Amino acid sequence: AIRVRILGIHSHGHISAWQELKLQEVASGAELNTKFAREAKYSMSHAPLNTFFSGLVGLIGGPHLVKGSLMKAMRHEHQNGADAEVRFMSSNGVVTTSSEEWEFVVNPVECRIYGERNEFRKLVVIGF
Repeated sequence: AIRVRILGIHSHGHISAWQELKLQEVASGAELNTKFAREAKYSMSHAPLNTFFSGLVGLIGGPHLVKGSLMKAMRHEHQNGADAEVRFMSSNGVVTTSSEEWEFVVNPVECRIYGERNEFRKLVVIGF
């Protein structure tokens, strides 16, 4: 028998469900696949091959250019978009805006204090 083992951090409120899942046993990988296929609450499907070969442009269209430039379009979106000054927390925990992020990445101001970026600070301290 194969014992299904879940590795990772348990979320609060889901520990009993994780424990139950850890103890489930199946005879083989094929049986495990059948179990999940039978109990799935969704159905997978795929598009025709030409959809794959059309790429993202085929699915969502090409980028919008400003004066023929993708860079100008990105600058405009980050610095002048409707949400350019709306504060948000990035995936690395920095509270920032799109405008500040654009400036920090593309054209940082020497004496300006930006939101804390712990990994960046480590690189600066090490000397990279």
